[in-house]
Amino acid sequence: MDLRRFEISVGEKFIDLDGESILNVPNQNFTLADGDRVTLFPNIVVRRRVVEIKGEGIKRPGVYQYTPGMTVRDLIEQAEGLKEDAYLERADLVRTAEDFSKKLTIFSLKELYKEESPGHYVYTGAEEKNFKLKEMD
Repeated sequence: MDLRRFEISVGEKFIDLDGESILNVPNQNFTLADGDRVTLFPNIVVRRRVVEIKGEGIKRPGVYQYTPGMTVRDLIEQAEGLKEDAYLERADLVRTAEDFSKKLTIFSLKELYKEESPGHYVYTGAEEKNFKLKEMD
């Protein structure tokens, strides 16, 4: 991350900032001044810490922050659950390896969820089928 700042009697200054340390170190603040311009650059490390869920059966599809130990159920809950017409027979997991190659794993959500009442699904508690996700799944 770069910061461009104009200071009277000094002129234009360029400051390199480590955005990671600013965000992750408690009680460390960096004060912006009026007129500062901050440029954020793409960072593969930051993009790696995400998982994505999509499909017609998900209430809120999108990209979510990955947390260590996160499971399929955790991600579905973050996406506000399954829609009433969710298709439980098949779900696809696309896993991205370190070399950015992709691997497809097909599984069934029927092993994790049951329809308690029409259009309302509940988790079955099948922890052995609730596999852990990895970054970039």
